[in-house]
This record gives sequence, structure tokens and C-alpha cells, in this order.
Amino acid sequence: MGGLGGKNDGVSTDFLALAKLFGSNTTFTAKLDMRVYKDQKESASIPMNFAKLDDKIRLDLDATQIKNEAMPAGSGEIMKQAGLDRIIVTIRPDLNMRFVSFPGIQSCLQNPLSKEEAATLIEKQKLDCTVLGKETIDGHPCVKNKVVAGGEKGKQTEYTVWNATDLKNFPVQILTKEKADTIILRYKDVRFVKTEPKQFDLPTGFAAYTDPNDLMKALVMKMATEGGGTPAGGTSAEEK
Repeated sequence: MGGLGGKNDGVSTDFLALAKLFGSNTTFTAKLDMRVYKDQKESASIPMNFAKLDDKIRLDLDATQIKNEAMPAGSGEIMKQAGLDRIIVTIRPDLNMRFVSFPGIQSCLQNPLSKEEAATLIEKQKLDCTVLGKETIDGHPCVKNKVVAGGEKGKQTEYTVWNATDLKNFPVQILTKEKADTIILRYKDVRFVKTEPKQFDLPTGFAAYTDPNDLMKALVMKMATEGGGTPAGGTSAEEK
């Protein structure tokens, strides 16, 4: 779980698979604290606002709040100076697309979902649940479960899930592993409210890119000329 807007995208790659753990809780907002551990040592911390509306997912991030040992010191402030500090990731299974928007420069990366993500959407997965015990997370009484998600092709993914009995069995904490990484996602301030559908739409007037390198080249050109406005070279979102 590392970058933004591409294959193996750290902020969105697994959320389509994780969404199956929400059960009947398909529409809500929450604050999400995602932490990554390597050899029991925290290597990354990514706080974000999370919103889900049926199959649509939106993540709002502040780059200055992200901690990642793989990022050089001061990266967040550099991104802020460049107008890249506010990041909105929108996952739209209905369009088979992912949008990564940067309001500070009125630009957006838009790419089809990966083959793995598309497979997650169409593959029927059976969830085998085993109760491990009871624990309290952030004041919420929870049933701790081992959940094994198995697809038609025999591939299985294992999760440890803490379902809050006072929040419609919402999974307030999820632990999973990816290779050498252990990822823990903790949801707080969960509200079962409906977010405005337009919050999941691509912002109008943003320059649209499919290649991160093209966006960065346009940003460098903009900063060099100090012309302001939208970085040059992108296609207007209305033209897509």
C-alpha cells in the first residue's frame, strides 16, 4: 500500500475488497486511520476522511498529515507548496474508474480500475467467519472475528475484524497482511448518513490526465512560468 492513482495504489487498491467486510453497512462516513507495520515497527500512518455510498468510495487526505518512512523528510510541506497537499481519491466501480484529484492545482488523474480490482467486483466471494473472542475498541464492544474471503479461483485472503455490536456490527478495526506488511485500519466517528452523490463526481473544470508523469511535467511548467491556473497540457474534464 503505497502510492496514489495507479496499480498497487496504496490508498485505494484494497478498498474494493475490504468493502465486502462492511456487510449491510453500505452508506456511511467515518474518519479512517490506516497504519502499516513492518517487523512490528510502524512504517506509515495515513489519516483520511472516508465516505461510502453504495459501491462508490471517496477518500479525502491531507499530505502534510501522512507519515511514511519511505518519503523524504518535509515531503508533505513540499507537496503543500506545490498545491498537491489536498488529495481526493474517488473509486467509481459503476464507471470502472478511479479518480485522484488535486484541488490545489485543479487537476485530476483518472485511470481504469486494475484487472485485480475489476475481478474483485465480479468475483463472488464466500466469507467464512470464526469468532475469536470479545474486545473493546475505542469504547465500542466488539466481537473479534477471523474472516477468510475465498474467491472462485481459490485465492483466499484472511482478515481479523472487530465488529462493533453497538454500531450495527460495523468493522471498526480491520487487520490484514500484504506480503511483509501488516495493515491496520481503524474507523472512528462512524455516521450512517448519506453523502451527497455529487461528492463522488469528478470536479468540473479540472484538467484530466491519465499519466502521473504528464501531470508532473505540466505542474513543473506552471511553476516555472508562474502563470497560475490549471497546469497546461491536460484535457479538460468536460472534454473526457
